[in-house]
Amino acid sequence: CNPVPGDSLIGFITRGYGVSLHKSDCPNVVMNREKPEYEGRWVDAKWDVAEHESGNLFEAKIDIRARNRITLLADITAALADMKVSLLAINTQMKDIDSIMLNIVVSCKNLDHMKSIIGRIKSIPDVESCDRGYA
Repeated sequence: CNPVPGDSLIGFITRGYGVSLHKSDCPNVVMNREKPEYEGRWVDAKWDVAEHESGNLFEAKIDIRARNRITLLADITAALADMKVSLLAINTQMKDIDSIMLNIVVSCKNLDHMKSIIGRIKSIPDVESCDRGYA
């Protein structure tokens, strides 16, 4: 689910791959936390305080629903470029004749940075919703 520093974390002990980190409210955690077959495999996890200020970049998925228009994608990429945010992946899907869903992956420093990215995208004309996505 691509947690970033500032997110509340939980770890899941995988078979053969170590511990997988998830946001505490990740849909996978919510659906599976109480399942008997996973008992004993959930562990507490937290960010190293230094990670908040490390300058490292993390991947974050953002889901955007908007009224489709010719320059919408250009406006979104320009806003990201103005913020010096790298666009790592993009997927688009028409929802109906006037509406489009964009799933993007961007690089961000932490939760506050991601919130500022979402806030900036929400300010773009014709963006109906912009929320944190889950991988």
